[in-house]
Amino acid sequence: MMKNLIFITSLTLLLFTFGCKKPEIQVSDDLMTLQINESEENIENLKTKIHKAPDSTKKLYILLGYGFNTAENQKTILSLLDENFGLDENGGLIVPVIFPDNLHSRIMNFYDIVKGKDSYGIILLGAPERTNFMLEKVLDEWDEYTEQNIFSFFPQEETLGQEANCTALIDYERHITSDNHNLEEEVLKIDSSFYSMLLSTIEYMIYAPGVFEKNTELYEHVKQMLNTNTLKHYTDAESNLTSINHFIINGGK
Repeated sequence: MMKNLIFITSLTLLLFTFGCKKPEIQVSDDLMTLQINESEENIENLKTKIHKAPDSTKKLYILLGYGFNTAENQKTILSLLDENFGLDENGGLIVPVIFPDNLHSRIMNFYDIVKGKDSYGIILLGAPERTNFMLEKVLDEWDEYTEQNIFSFFPQEETLGQEANCTALIDYERHITSDNHNLEEEVLKIDSSFYSMLLSTIEYMIYAPGVFEKNTELYEHVKQMLNTNTLKHYTDAESNLTSINHFIINGGK
């Protein structure tokens, strides 16, 4: 049974500290819903100069899936990306793809957008179900001519498939808070570091020398990429097996 995830977030970036006020927070019980109420004044405080990619002909694709695809969140995230890296529609680096709106409710259509493109890679935010099938098709094509990194944050998709198809999977620790044992409820806390991690991930990807191998060195790459000291490998509670490319970060308290 699909679990109910609640996002709790604040939008005070660690990489861009300008003394802005803490935004109001709303929590929803809807599946993977992330609500951000941010004033225009605070949005202005998050803006910085655009980072130039080494190769202006290459793009970076970002999927806004569950938790990131509401009108309010789209506006906030796209504004932040446009101000820092530029959107493709304005001649910039980032190609944002909104699920389900831009994909006719079919995640497989994402393949048609990225196929044949020599890009800086893909970032998945809240990847929906069947993303793994789409990624398998993407990887089959990439094997023919290119190698690119894929990073997945907070996926709704099945974990093992994400680990197999992505360079790295990044999530926050989740805690069951319900007193009713028949109702399993997870609280996913996204603290103020998320947006700074997203921006640093983009910058890391455009300067990456290639695809990071799924080995012991990957941990150091992801730690540096996210600019965090709380990174640790995910360990499955049932099997006690530790994943080489699934990482957990402590969320906000």
